[in-house]
Amino acid sequence: MRIPDILALSWRQLKERRLRSILTILAIAVGVTTIIALSAQVEGARANIIQNLGKLGPDTIIVTIRGKMIPFTDADVARLRELNGVSAVRPMLIMRTKIAGLEDSVTLLCISSSDLKNLLGEIRLIDGSLYLDVPAPQALIGYNIAFNEAGEARYRVGQPMFLGGISQTMYKTGRAISVRIGRGNIIAVVGILDLYGTSSIRIDVDETIFIPIEYVRMFVKTGSYNIVLVEAEDAESVDQVAELIRYAFGGRVSITLIKQIVETVFFCNGADKLSHPWNREHIVYSCWTGNIQYNDDLRLGEG
Repeated sequence: MRIPDILALSWRQLKERRLRSILTILAIAVGVTTIIALSAQVEGARANIIQNLGKLGPDTIIVTIRGKMIPFTDADVARLRELNGVSAVRPMLIMRTKIAGLEDSVTLLCISSSDLKNLLGEIRLIDGSLYLDVPAPQALIGYNIAFNEAGEARYRVGQPMFLGGISQTMYKTGRAISVRIGRGNIIAVVGILDLYGTSSIRIDVDETIFIPIEYVRMFVKTGSYNIVLVEAEDAESVDQVAELIRYAFGGRVSITLIKQIVETVFFCNGADKLSHPWNREHIVYSCWTGNIQYNDDLRLGEG
């Protein structure tokens, strides 16, 4: 059969079965568009994860408390520092808490300013400054806490923030917010962060209040931390340090290696080669299923 005859026959079939032909063409178009959109989303998510993990580095180990186990104390932190192959230990306390005027809870992260720089990679402020590492009532707040969806200011640098029982009043410019954190404390907002998104330990920086860990020690003298970032001397000694931590703390802790996350970030369907963010070589990635558990029941100034 000649090509013109084939084209004529095809055209006649299309006209006779017009509805079926249109639906078939639409189905193919929608399918192709969906695949392209999903691929773009996966690539974007993967790039974001790699970028965030790159801020910590392949020599970092995330150590968290399992479930309702007793939090890390200052003695535990000192014990981690004494392990062979450890170059730095960064303790922090993370809690979920409600803030007046917002339906969803926000994160309260107690961390030293030097460790916060390491966690975020860089401190991008739109107003104010980073708090000092002293036992003083200071707070650095995320963008979405300082501003509502319309871009109107809820909070400004220099305003007091009441940490205590949740107030029934709604958010208004110039009004203090209340956070449930044990005894009431007035904390000054010293800085407002620019938009960040999710950090390398999977907290939404824009929905987070940061306060100095030194201030927390005024309430918990022996320390009360539910997550510790441990830095090995080099990437080659990470596995050895992780084994020492497991031996020292047993089933009390969960251990996550940043280098293992990067080696397992993203591709549930097969494998994909990407440029490694640290050594510029190529590495194979598969689907990441890691997660960090936070102990929401901790309250400063209680017990």
